[in-house]
This record gives sequence, structure tokens and C-alpha cells, in this order.
Amino acid sequence: MKPPVLLRVASVLTLIFCAGHTYGTLGSSSADPEQAAVFMAMQAYPFEIMGQDARTGSSTAGSASSSA
Repeated sequence: MKPPVLLRVASVLTLIFCAGHTYGTLGSSSADPEQAAVFMAMQAYPFEIMGQDARTGSSTAGSASSSA
């Protein structure tokens, strides 16, 4: 297989991966109160990634930055 074909396949797989994570983040809602409490605790914990403030629960920005 030629390198351009492999790169196209890899880019399509990356696009599907990022779109799936973004869709999963936007469509996630939990009916279980224990799951909601864990999710809220994850969102409340700040940390830094490459010098920028990030939150564990906000993966939409992570999907956008990883696809760029």
C-alpha cells in the first residue's frame, strides 16, 4: 500500500474517533445520581495541560484540539 493511502485511512479514522468522542460528550446524560456525582466531581477538578487550564470533564475542547 502506498503512503498517501495509509495517511488518508489514518486521517479518516482520526476524524471518526474525534467525532465519536465529541458526540458522546454532548449527548451524555446520566439518570443515576451516583454517576452524576462522579461526573460533577471530575468537572470540578482543574489541572494544566501544556500550560493551559483544563478540566477533566470538558473533552469537547480536547476533541477539537486533537483534530486540529
